[in-house]
Formats: sequence, C-alpha cells, structure tokens
Amino acid sequence: MMRYTVIRNLYLFLGWFYLVSVLLIAGYAFVYDLGLPTLYFIWIIIGGILLFISFLEGI
Repeated sequence: MMRYTVIRNLYLFLGWFYLVSVLLIAGYAFVYDLGLPTLYFIWIIIGGILLFISFLEGI
C-alpha cells in the first residue's frame, strides 16, 4: 500500500514539475518573443501523461 502512495506522489510531483516548467518556458518565450520549440509540446504531453497515470493510481 505504501509503495503505491510513493509511486503516485512521484508521478504527481513529476507531472506538476513538467507543467510548471512548461509555463515558465512559455513565459520566457513570450517575453523574449521566441517561437515555441517542439520540446514545449513534448513537455506538455509528458506532463499530462504523468498526471493522468497518477490519477489512475489513485483510483
């Protein structure tokens, strides 16, 4: 039981970390008028998948 909680928290942490980093990258790109790289979209997908997995673990 404890192991699932740790894994779920890890997924939650990584998911939120990715999403926050996406916002920071977007803010940086907006301020400096840069085009958003493909990495930005990959970051969104990875963060979304991690959060989705964490919610599945919680069910």
